[in-house]
Amino acid sequence: MAGNIEKQATESAKAVSGIELRKDDTADSKSRDAGVRSFTPKEKLTREELERMYIEQRMSIKRIANETDTTPKTVIKYLRSAGIRTRKSVEAKRPASFKKPTDDEIKDLYLQQGIGKKELMKRFRVGGKTLDQWLKESGIRKRTPSEAMLPPWFKTPDKKTLEKWYVEIGMSANAIAKNMGISHVTVINLLKKAGIKRRQKGLPEGFVNPTEDALREMYEGQRMTKKRMAEVLGVSVSKVHSMLKKTEIRIRGVSEAKLPKGFVKPTDTELKDWYVEGHMTAKEIAKRLNVSPGIIFKMLKDAGIQVRGVSEAKLPKGFVKPTDTELKDWYVEGHMTAKEIAKRLNVSSELVVKMLKDADIQVRGVSEAKLPKGFVKPTEEELNKMREKRMSIVDIAKQIGVSKGTVAKLLKDAGIK
Repeated sequence: MAGNIEKQATESAKAVSGIELRKDDTADSKSRDAGVRSFTPKEKLTREELERMYIEQRMSIKRIANETDTTPKTVIKYLRSAGIRTRKSVEAKRPASFKKPTDDEIKDLYLQQGIGKKELMKRFRVGGKTLDQWLKESGIRKRTPSEAMLPPWFKTPDKKTLEKWYVEIGMSANAIAKNMGISHVTVINLLKKAGIKRRQKGLPEGFVNPTEDALREMYEGQRMTKKRMAEVLGVSVSKVHSMLKKTEIRIRGVSEAKLPKGFVKPTDTELKDWYVEGHMTAKEIAKRLNVSPGIIFKMLKDAGIQVRGVSEAKLPKGFVKPTDTELKDWYVEGHMTAKEIAKRLNVSSELVVKMLKDADIQVRGVSEAKLPKGFVKPTEEELNKMREKRMSIVDIAKQIGVSKGTVAKLLKDAGIK
């Protein structure tokens, strides 16, 4: 009996061993199918095996670790010791079919066909840094931002061609730019790189610099613009600006230059009458003088007239600002709210609060504003007596007709627990 049991146990063990061997055989067959020999744990990989799996078959580090029964960290260590560069995260995401273009292909696309970096990045599915690295490895100079804007078919003219156009024929930079289909700035850069000296805009023959009085008459008397003066004198606008700068003539700002011809600037008194006494807005004055509101604000500032704020500018016509005494009577003595005063004056509550602050009247807080009309704040002595009588906060609140929160604040301010 015992012999039979022992025999059955032995046969069962063999059966289990057979199953385990079949499992190993399956794993080995998978490895063979992938072109990888079976490994025992902690067996070091050779350089040839690493190159075949990692470079040729583009297997990931994780997959190599699984196939060779080791860890990804160990695989990285093997790759480094074998002198094989590990792929970056961007490279690792590329498909197995990805192939880096050759130097000749990059030169043809970038230099011959003039394809831009953006298009190449899209075509090869790589980032800007990777493409820059490829260009550097291929010995290709990157185009400057201005060069990158040139059309793909554009070919930089040599020095001889530029000299013929610019020096011999006398073409302008603008004319060359138009002829080549590029910008004026690009032509200037090409001339500069070729070492061709640019022509200076010369003064007309027999030109005599006008006197300061003559310039003043044109600029201030006739209110001619710098552009119009340049046309009359036959020079450039920059030359006119330079001549004015050398004199004591004040050059008009951009806003002043836009003033209508024959414009007469109003006096400080006139501005005060319109803006302060007449309570006209800057927009209304601007309409009267046929100028922009911005110019009016500048004139008011130059005249030392305080410009009204946004809230003040919205005041009703004929509004008379109340005195500090009136505000005190209404707000402090009469215990009127800012809203009630605003309604009386037909203005906003914000403006009333501003007027109170300007009059050095302390504005009530939110809790104080909610106090009943005619409320008289109890003194510290009165509060102490209430507490000595062992009155609760609720009892005190009921007696003086305020909320529990207000009583708690009064006690806190008085230093009473």
